[in-house]
Amino acid sequence: MKKHLQLEDSAPVTEKDLEPLTHEELTVWEAAHPKPSGRLVGGPHEQAVAKWFAEDAFALSVVETSGIDAAVIVREGVQPAGRIS
Repeated sequence: MKKHLQLEDSAPVTEKDLEPLTHEELTVWEAAHPKPSGRLVGGPHEQAVAKWFAEDAFALSVVETSGIDAAVIVREGVQPAGRIS
């Protein structure tokens, strides 16, 4: 590895053991961000997401073929959607 990184032979090699994360550190869902349930999971949710993807892709294809400036779409439509309030 020293050769690959073009390090001097005199450079010390220090390694440490990998410490695996705890269950709590790996957990995504918590009280402030609960695990989705009900209509937000499973087949109906997947169908809703697929429908949204298809509608979004269609809208983008219309933009690409209509001559609308994509920068305007991004500035007025996409950027505001990405803002976190």
